[in-house]
Amino acid sequence: MNEAIDPKIIDRIRKVLAVGGNTPSEAEANTALALAHKLLAKYNLDLADVQGTEEPDEESAGARIEGTFKGGRYSYQQRIWGAVSELNFCSYFIQSYHEDTWLNPKWIGKRQRWKLQKRHLIIGREHNIKATEAMAGYLEQTLERLLRDSLVEHDLSPGHDLFSNWAMSWREGCCDRLRGRILERIERLRRGTPQPGEDTNQSTALVLSNFFKREADANDTYVKAKYKIGKARKAGAKDLNHGAYYEGYDQGGGIGLDPQIGSPKPKGHITG
Repeated sequence: MNEAIDPKIIDRIRKVLAVGGNTPSEAEANTALALAHKLLAKYNLDLADVQGTEEPDEESAGARIEGTFKGGRYSYQQRIWGAVSELNFCSYFIQSYHEDTWLNPKWIGKRQRWKLQKRHLIIGREHNIKATEAMAGYLEQTLERLLRDSLVEHDLSPGHDLFSNWAMSWREGCCDRLRGRILERIERLRRGTPQPGEDTNQSTALVLSNFFKREADANDTYVKAKYKIGKARKAGAKDLNHGAYYEGYDQGGGIGLDPQIGSPKPKGHITG
């Protein structure tokens, strides 16, 4: 590194790179990373000069924490949360746990029992977990709202038919379309492929690709140190209503991927 360079310049470039790597918005990421590379070229620096060779402290490296959120009983919920987690540089798992429940003693002869439940487990940096929570919660709630509208249009009951084969097939179709769009966004970020009207370059793609890998490795290290991960179960074949599936699939193409202001958040908590 050129020792004559003002440390404030180095710090500024690092902050711009951090913004580009952490934002869930593709447009913001490309803008920030393009600015970073303009600064690198202006001051005749490269990424090695800015990143340095010293070991980062826990704060600058981004301490891994975990967040747990209610839900995940159905496969479509798991696929949405899993894709959103990957987009926001987090690792996703479905976690089973026992919940203490109270029941009428006339039914079972006792007042308390353990009930097996499922929840989403997200591993990553705190701000990335919060971004995942906001985006996945918004997408799932929007899916449910549109499903109820479709049920009414087909003279079905939003109450009685909410978990019918028709409704579950609609959810599967909508989820598949949403998940496919999210994975396409992830691939564009990794490759540095611009959307219409955007500009990017190979250097930007390299930074993002390295950032995805670095975050995934850090999450994996945290998980291996704390959890014993079981093997994923192969999903069984689904008896789908194809008309409902493709109607949901079409609806999934019209849902905006970014959370709207004021969207309610899913229930859960984040722990360090």
